[in-house]
Amino acid sequence: MNIEELFEKYEDEFLNYRVDPSLEKIRKDFTIFKMLNDKFPSHKDLISGSGHEEIFLDVDPKELLSVFTEEEIVKMIRCGLRFSSEYDCLCMYV
Repeated sequence: MNIEELFEKYEDEFLNYRVDPSLEKIRKDFTIFKMLNDKFPSHKDLISGSGHEEIFLDVDPKELLSVFTEEEIVKMIRCGLRFSSEYDCLCMYV
């Protein structure tokens, strides 16, 4: 399964953080940033750009599958992480 198929498989989980009690009282955006930074530490900004009501993240989406479990990726999807097939990148609404 590639990253686009994984995001399509779990599209119903997008912002569905209420199914995971550990996500109810935390900042969802910070959770995504922390999880990505822990696996992809860098001196560069995590946000690489922005568009109309969304931000684009400076992490190669194809690398997610090599460093995160499917369950961890679902957790980030529940917190609001998206995959843009138009731009082939990770993104979030703001």
